Amino acid sequence: MLEDLSLSNRKSILKPVLFLFASFTFVFCLGEAVHELGHLLAHRAYGYEAGMILDPFGGSRTLGSSSPRAIRGATSAAGPLFNLLLGVTVLSLLWSRRRPANFPFLLWGPVAMLQEGVTFSLGNLTPGGDAALIVEWGVPFAVVLGFGIFLLIAGIAVLGWLLPLVNLSPQDSIDRKFAVVAGGMVSFMLLRWVLAAIISPELSQENLIPLIFSLLLAVIVVLLNKPLQPLLRRIVEVRTGTVGWANVVVAAALAVGVVLFQLLTFN
Repeated sequence: MLEDLSLSNRKSILKPVLFLFASFTFVFCLGEAVHELGHLLAHRAYGYEAGMILDPFGGSRTLGSSSPRAIRGATSAAGPLFNLLLGVTVLSLLWSRRRPANFPFLLWGPVAMLQEGVTFSLGNLTPGGDAALIVEWGVPFAVVLGFGIFLLIAGIAVLGWLLPLVNLSPQDSIDRKFAVVAGGMVSFMLLRWVLAAIISPELSQENLIPLIFSLLLAVIVVLLNKPLQPLLRRIVEVRTGTVGWANVVVAAALAVGVVLFQLLTFN
């Protein structure tokens, strides 16, 4: 009887999906806020006034700066690097305490890698974007692109490494893995796209690209999860954790808190 109950809890996807959804919402919005704060602090460090808008539904940006083009490469790099620095630092500090209770904060590291991996790689296609301004500043295009690709690969690997903490075992079926990963991450990007289309139609196209990328990311993470596990376990094993309702509630509170903070302060 107890074995049947344990198997039922492990196979259920409701709590893992809600837990990943809330955790991903928290770190994605937090990462965007820290990214923009990095831009803001860099502008002010150079002595130029700037402000920022934080929008959990897309459209977060730094604005109002009159800084010369000569320093825009540095101020552009400051945003993604600040997010990476804090995300990877938190991941490193909590790495020895890998358990579901710390997952929302551990997740900041790989999500920051993915966010800024997109910034440095696909961002090269956006005129006036961070990557384009960094290249214009004098950093070789190949270096910026290569760094972005490295971050994407690292983010995918670390994300897959941490998935056992949301009760996903490498031996689980691909269907279960995709249901949890897509339900927890793609659903947030889908919700963001729908809300942006309703609230700010001009941002609909801008939020469609992250939605497509998140779906592609979910497929890659799921397909690589089992093949990568033997390699990752040689470094350190992340044991499969049990997600409880208390974990879901705490992660949801963090997600709601960061969204409300953006809406009520810098929006």
